[in-house]
Amino acid sequence: VIGSKPKAEAARRIAEISSGEFESLAVDGVRRCFSVQVMPETGWVAFVGVPASVVYAESRRRAVLALVVASAALLTLTLMAVLIARRITRPLARLEGVTRQIHSGEFGARLVLEGPRELREVAEAFNAMTARMELSTRQLEAEIRERKDMEDQIRLLAVLDPLTQLPNRRLLIDRLGQAILMSKRSTCHSALMFVDLDQFKPLNDQHGHVPGDQLLVEAAGRLRRNVREQDTVARFGGDEFALLTRASLAADPHSTWDSRAQAICQTLVQSIAKGDLSFRLGVSI
Repeated sequence: VIGSKPKAEAARRIAEISSGEFESLAVDGVRRCFSVQVMPETGWVAFVGVPASVVYAESRRRAVLALVVASAALLTLTLMAVLIARRITRPLARLEGVTRQIHSGEFGARLVLEGPRELREVAEAFNAMTARMELSTRQLEAEIRERKDMEDQIRLLAVLDPLTQLPNRRLLIDRLGQAILMSKRSTCHSALMFVDLDQFKPLNDQHGHVPGDQLLVEAAGRLRRNVREQDTVARFGGDEFALLTRASLAADPHSTWDSRAQAICQTLVQSIAKGDLSFRLGVSI
């Protein structure tokens, strides 16, 4: 190994340390690990040189194996971290989306029960809370609609007769005021007719209020069907009705109103049948 060159580095080191181990470049150009031991009995120096690649082969193999194992462990931990993060972040992202839906008024939105147990418990509690919110919202909307319907009915009752659904005296007076103002601004005149049902009270006393109410409803319907849309038929009170009508500009107002009054009389004097009863009333205008 050392050869015949006395100045070789390996030979010089062996001569220097006498006993021990070192790594050096041999004369053949191969880097070796030397082990030197002095033998006092003979005065000789024994040494052995093994190529460094052989000495370090097992260490390198173990290092490579350790590196592979560490890389595999790191990759496994990374994948586990990604999976755990996805199991946590996905439900949280859905929670954010459902929260936005509820904020926009979609109270029927619900969370899917997924992910770790803690997140599933949070989702269950969130769904229960949104269900209560949805129920409360529906109840509140129903109460608002009911109150609005009641207000509409109150407003209607203020201007309509509850039995015949015709305008009552209050609405008639309001429309009469509007007709007077329009007559002052133009040459178009209006007429106010009072229609009284003759012999109604004896019939009502004899047969009761139910047939009497039916008779009033029938009379109101006949009046409504025999006037124009712009005219007003109102129940003035009891068996008395009022008709507010306007004459056209081209026609003679008096002849127009007389013809309408005659048509109304002919309509109301016709017999009215309600069940087994038949009535015929007189009309005064």
